[in-house]
Amino acid sequence: MADIVSKATRRAFQESYVSWTVLREIATDFEDAGVPLAELPPGTMVSGQRRSLVEGYYRSVDWFSPTQVRRVLDAFESHLLRLVDRGAQEEVSKLVRLLERDNIHYQNGKIIFSAPHTTLDELVDAHLAVDLSQLQVNISRIKNAVDQDPALAVGSSKELVEATCKAILVERKIAYPSNADVPDLVRLVAEELNLVAANVSKSVRGARSIRKVLGSLANTVQGLAELRNLYGSGHGRSPGQKGLSPRHARLCAGAASVLSLFLMETAKERGTP
Repeated sequence: MADIVSKATRRAFQESYVSWTVLREIATDFEDAGVPLAELPPGTMVSGQRRSLVEGYYRSVDWFSPTQVRRVLDAFESHLLRLVDRGAQEEVSKLVRLLERDNIHYQNGKIIFSAPHTTLDELVDAHLAVDLSQLQVNISRIKNAVDQDPALAVGSSKELVEATCKAILVERKIAYPSNADVPDLVRLVAEELNLVAANVSKSVRGARSIRKVLGSLANTVQGLAELRNLYGSGHGRSPGQKGLSPRHARLCAGAASVLSLFLMETAKERGTP
C-alpha cells in the first residue's frame, strides 16, 4: 500500500519550507497541528537547519495512518495560506498540483482529505479517555470527520463513549460484560457514580431527570451507530439510496461529546473510591 502523501509531495513541501519560511514558522505549523518532532537517527545526512527540522517532523509520522497524515496536512494548510499572503501563487499552484496527484484537494484555503481507509481506533484512542484534559483530542478528531466522512464520525462517536465508560470502570475496578453495548456501559457508570435515581437520596433534586438525560444521550449514540451499520458503509445500497449525512454525524458527535465529558468530569470530581 502506498503512502497517503507521496514522497514527491513531501519533498516539495519540505523544499518550499526551506525557501519561504524561517525555523520558527516551521515549528509553529507542525506543533499547532499536533505533529511531534522526532530525533533524526545518527548518521542521517540532511543539509540545512530548516530542511532538518521538517525532516524531524516527517520522521514522527506514519504515512499510512490517515489520522497522522491529517495533522501533517493541517501544517501544510498553514504553509499554503502563508504563501498566498506572500503572493507566491506559482509556488501554491505547484504544491496543489502535487496534492491533487495524491488525491488530496485544496479548496477555499482548506486541504480536503478523504480518508476511506481510516479506522475507528485511529480517530479514538482509548487511553486518551482516561485523562480528562486529553478527552477533547478525541472529540476534535471526530468533529473534523463529520463533513468528510459522516459514517466514520458516527462510528467514532460510539467508540468514544465506549472508551470513556470503560476507562472509568477500569479505573474503579468495576467488571463489565465483554459484549456490553453503549447503553449498558453508561448504565454501569451511572450506577458507579451514583447518578442513578435509586442510589441517590430523595433530598437530591433532579436525580431521575439526570438518569433520563444520560439514557437519552446513550440511546441516541447507540441508535445512530446502528443506522451507520445499515447505511454507512456504502455497500449493498439500492440505486439512489442515501447514507448518513453530516447532520446525522453532528447529532451523534454532539451527544457523544456531551455524554463523555459529563461522565469523565463527574468521575474525576468524585475521585477513585
